[in-house]
Amino acid sequence: MAAKKVLVLIGIPYFDFENPHSAVLAYLKTIKKAFEKKGCSVTFSQVQNAISIEKPNKASGESFLKSVMKKIMKKFPFIYHSLSLKAYFKGQKNLFEQLKLKERPDLIVEFHTVGSTVGADLAKFWSVDFSIVFDAPTEEQYYEMHGTKTVYWKNIKSAELESIQLANKVMVYSDSCQEYLKLKYNPSAQISILPCVINKKVIERSEEEHFNIGFVGSFLKWHKVDELVKAFQKFVDIHPEARLQLIGAGEEWRNVKKIVTDLNLTEKVEMPGFVSEEELIKYKSGFSVAIMPGSNWYGSPLKLFEYGAAGIPFIAPNTPTIRSIFEKNEHCRFLSDDNRVESIFNELSFLKQNPEESSRLGKNAQAYIVNEFGEEKYSEKLFVNLNV
Repeated sequence: MAAKKVLVLIGIPYFDFENPHSAVLAYLKTIKKAFEKKGCSVTFSQVQNAISIEKPNKASGESFLKSVMKKIMKKFPFIYHSLSLKAYFKGQKNLFEQLKLKERPDLIVEFHTVGSTVGADLAKFWSVDFSIVFDAPTEEQYYEMHGTKTVYWKNIKSAELESIQLANKVMVYSDSCQEYLKLKYNPSAQISILPCVINKKVIERSEEEHFNIGFVGSFLKWHKVDELVKAFQKFVDIHPEARLQLIGAGEEWRNVKKIVTDLNLTEKVEMPGFVSEEELIKYKSGFSVAIMPGSNWYGSPLKLFEYGAAGIPFIAPNTPTIRSIFEKNEHCRFLSDDNRVESIFNELSFLKQNPEESSRLGKNAQAYIVNEFGEEKYSEKLFVNLNV
């Protein structure tokens, strides 16, 4: 019997399948590996020149002019992002046209992103089964990221509707996401719940001279790294041996860096940007505690799984998705919804002053994650939840 052919798809036209720092790519690889363990033949939606992006030429007056115009247009977010989406949707159409020339799969698994009907269109074109990983309510996530609607707002909504209604199976990260889909679309698809997890190597934690507070992830608005820095300023006044290590990058990185400088914390806060996996292991092994200072209600806490699997005691935001996965004071400490800066300070202080409790939480979280979401078990759950 021939191996089942699976296309793992993401509808981002210029998605970088070579980026070692991409959490989304790491998760796509996790999906691919889960299907390959079952003997399936798996390919990614990687094509050549899915969208043409002109790289700036420093010697080109035309490119300089475009750069200036871009800065001006960004002052008008509605227009700027409408024009950006026009090019983006053109790229998605190009992606569809190139993918339909490839070999017909038996199943399409799409990590759904804003405005994408690529998976739905291919499923109709080939008459094949179609599964979706529902990562986020696309219109809500887009507005959170850019702070504006666009002339293509109906396109974003209709793309999500069409994809959800056509899917045979939809996998969401939590019961709150499942409820959202049921109330909004009442889909006929089977909806299953499985958090987004990327398994990494077990690390050995080391004793450090400093009390190291760690954050690993994207510097996005909803992660509230700026408020973590402000809480740390208060914390380090009382515990001068403390260090804050902010690992990663993103659109808020420069803003956070400025806050660190303005608060005279440059000697206490490390911001190395993206680092290699080997360097990241060294950082994590020295974390006394780790934290995700903020998230949106639907976000699957990838980094919390990473902290917990490493046995690092962690502090988590009090969101519906995270509460549905981790148990308060059993696996972690939760932040209060009131006055985040004060809450971060209080939780850091508690874990600093209660090392035995901190250690217990780290061990509990590690055992829970290994037992419930270890690589073999998680691969099995992924295959069951996405296979038709």
